[in-house]
Amino acid sequence: MKKYVILCSLFLGFNLYAQEKEWYNKDGIYLGLGTGTWLPANNKNPLKTPVMFNFNVDFKNNKNAIGFSFDLLFLKTKEPLSVRLNDSIINSERTYGGVNITLNYAREFYERNRFSFEAITGLGYGEIGFYNPNSEIDVSKGSFLITPGLNVRYLMNNKYFLQFKLQYNIANYHDENKVIDNLKGQYISAKIIFGSVIN
Repeated sequence: MKKYVILCSLFLGFNLYAQEKEWYNKDGIYLGLGTGTWLPANNKNPLKTPVMFNFNVDFKNNKNAIGFSFDLLFLKTKEPLSVRLNDSIINSERTYGGVNITLNYAREFYERNRFSFEAITGLGYGEIGFYNPNSEIDVSKGSFLITPGLNVRYLMNNKYFLQFKLQYNIANYHDENKVIDNLKGQYISAKIIFGSVIN
C-alpha cells in the first residue's frame, strides 16, 4: 500500500510539473483587443482625455517580441479650435477622430509565474482630424511617433491573457502653417488588452 501511495505521488507530482511548464509557456502569438486613454503631457494642450480602442498582435520568442499596434481614438478638445484652411479660418467642432499605427519591439527583463515584464519601444505614424462643416474637405494633422514604455502580461491560462501597456508618445501634431493650432506636446497612453495566445 505504501509503495502504491509513493508511486501515485510521484506520478501526480510529475504530471503537475509538466502541466506547470506548459501552463506558463509565454512564447507564441498574442492577439488582443483593448481599450484605454491618453493624457497630454503639456497642460496647455487643449485635448481632453479621449477613449482609445486598440488591436494588438505580438510575436514572442524567448525574451524578445515584435508586434504591431493599431489605435482608434475618439478625442474632444476643451474648446473649439481655430483652424486655417486655405484663406479662411474655421471654428472646428470639439469632437475629433484619430488613428495611430506603430511597430513595436519588446524585451522581457523580469518574469515570475504567469507574469512577464517588458521594456518596449515603438515607431509609427499617427493622424488626428475633424470634419470641416463649411466644406467637404476634412482637415487633419499627422505626426511620426516614438513610443517607449512598459508592458506587463498576465497569462490567465494557456489560451488567454491580460496585458497592461503604458507608453510615452513622442509626437508633434502642431502645424507650423497653423492648419490646426495648439496641439503641440507629448502624450502618455495607458491600455488594457485582453486576448488569446497561440503557442
